[in-house]
Amino acid sequence: MNKQFLFVLTLFIITLLSAKNHDNNSMYDWENPTVFQQNRLSARATYMVYVDRVTALADDYSAS
Repeated sequence: MNKQFLFVLTLFIITLLSAKNHDNNSMYDWENPTVFQQNRLSARATYMVYVDRVTALADDYSAS
């Protein structure tokens, strides 16, 4: 085998291996339109509602 044939064969193999690694699932998350939420906490209330100021100052969560 000559050197030119080995060089072309090596380039062909490298091309095949690199093309195999670039499938459709290799998109980044920000490029994927099907990904909406990742690494997020579930929604929750950040405050409590009380009837009046006295109940709120007592800081009793069961009275909210």
